[in-house]
Amino acid sequence: MFDKLLSKFGVASMEGGVLGLDIGKTSIKIAQISKGKKGKPVLVGADLLDIPMEAQRDEAIREELIVDIIKGAIKKAGTDAKSAITIISDPSVVVRNIELPDMSKKDLKEIIKWQVGEYIPFDVEDAIIDFAILGDKISDGEKKQKALMIAVPRSLVENHMELVAKAGLSIQVIEVIPTALLRAFVVNYPKQLDNAVALIDIGISNTNLSVILEQKIVFHRSLDLGANNIIQAIARKLRVDLGTARNFSHQYGLLPTIETDEALTTKKAISNALNEIIKEISRSFEFFHSFAYASDIRTVYISGGCAKITGITDFFKDKLRIPTKEFNPLRKINTSNWKIDTTFLQEVAPRLAVGIGLALRGVMK
Repeated sequence: MFDKLLSKFGVASMEGGVLGLDIGKTSIKIAQISKGKKGKPVLVGADLLDIPMEAQRDEAIREELIVDIIKGAIKKAGTDAKSAITIISDPSVVVRNIELPDMSKKDLKEIIKWQVGEYIPFDVEDAIIDFAILGDKISDGEKKQKALMIAVPRSLVENHMELVAKAGLSIQVIEVIPTALLRAFVVNYPKQLDNAVALIDIGISNTNLSVILEQKIVFHRSLDLGANNIIQAIARKLRVDLGTARNFSHQYGLLPTIETDEALTTKKAISNALNEIIKEISRSFEFFHSFAYASDIRTVYISGGCAKITGITDFFKDKLRIPTKEFNPLRKINTSNWKIDTTFLQEVAPRLAVGIGLALRGVMK
């Protein structure tokens, strides 16, 4: 994804290893993977570091602090990476399902800007656009092509590349969250590839929903709801600061071991916020079926920090009436490197899903 763009800026070589780099709003996740015996992926190193609250609020100090955090994470993880495969995660990034005329991909590339302009909330001339054809569809008696379209403001890409360069890394490839999660899923859940499954990544301010079928993203939607909605709901109900509210969400979750007013109020606040997210997910599933896909979604996999909220998988299962599991991006990856704290890895695994998916691109054909 975006290979053509990067050729204009100079693509890094793979010498010294490549790092999966996920720069989020509240944390930075890194991972490096190599090929082991029989081609099995081996985790060389990984880390997750939170961005301090003051940097989250102040853009003036955010960039400098992020550079320092990336450098520190690389050193702590013990990786030798000199280049990175990274993502751009920003509200202005557009990933959506569209219908295109029945034309060759070569011809579509010539007219794509004029076909997708209505879906892009910024100047199409300043957009970097990519798309993948998913199949055919008959619409109003006319044959059309189902496609997944990605559009990013060029300035956003350039700024991101400059930031990563300041951390001493050259960018190999830039992706988006859905493609990284797809790769992590394909590697870790090979027996599920013939079924339609939903990958739900609950980020701090957005939830990315992708339906996977036959190793393709056949449907995607980004919801303007995320962990912040849960944290803010707890903060309002208990009149506590956001840091305390975030701690309560994991301390008590949906299955609190004690029934204090604090624990029960936290549970109710989480439930109410998740119900709003699930309502939008249910609507998305209905739209998925209307997009000419007859396959039923067999399983839902949850990643992101919220995946570790106790009881969340059962909550989703009961509401959606679909089996729901925590997404483990390390399920089929060798983590026996003696430098790696496996206990820490298991605690943060769902939050590393995007970073692992990015790192896997460095070893997959």
